[in-house]
Amino acid sequence: MRYIFRPARSHIRAAPRPPRALASFLVLPSLLALATTAQQPPTAPNAWRTFKSSDGFTVAYPGTWHPVGISTDRLVILSSKGGAEGVIIKRGQGMINVEAVGSTQNGGIPAVIARNSRAAEILTSKRIALPGNSGNIQAQEVVSRSPAVPPEDLPAGAKTPYEIRTEYLIEIGPQVIDVSVLNWDGDRRQASYQAIARAIAATIRSAAPSE
Repeated sequence: MRYIFRPARSHIRAAPRPPRALASFLVLPSLLALATTAQQPPTAPNAWRTFKSSDGFTVAYPGTWHPVGISTDRLVILSSKGGAEGVIIKRGQGMINVEAVGSTQNGGIPAVIARNSRAAEILTSKRIALPGNSGNIQAQEVVSRSPAVPPEDLPAGAKTPYEIRTEYLIEIGPQVIDVSVLNWDGDRRQASYQAIARAIAATIRSAAPSE
């Protein structure tokens, strides 16, 4: 419940208004501060937060994205709040998931790609370098497409909706960490989601596993 405070009538006369020139001088610094704040990118370093996985890694993410779920081993964030009921993401929304998905002792990145591509069409797969604090981090970028709904579950004549998954696979110590982006096919923000995912992937560091 919100309470509204209404002061009692006062017989004290209001102070005279300052001259127009002085009033403009007082307001100008406030306007400059607002303009400076508005020009700051939403993913400025001071807006980033850190997640520590129980699987033994840390990762930073933009505070403008919204964490969902209560998992301690993986990070799941959405580009906007809420979503359509019955689906993972709504139209015009992106999701980024960060988790350990394999081991260098069990085939490493190639084994993860082979497993993930069983139910998806690989569009591109290439090696890229992500700039990190201690030099470039090598990652495998894999873009795939898959039906969001099994075609056999759609009504006759309905068009199959597709989702695009972009994965950035990185080997950190013995682990393979997957930073994956999920969005609807045709989303014009896809390149923006991918850029944010690359920036997130560059922050991954090894850490002691949680008990």
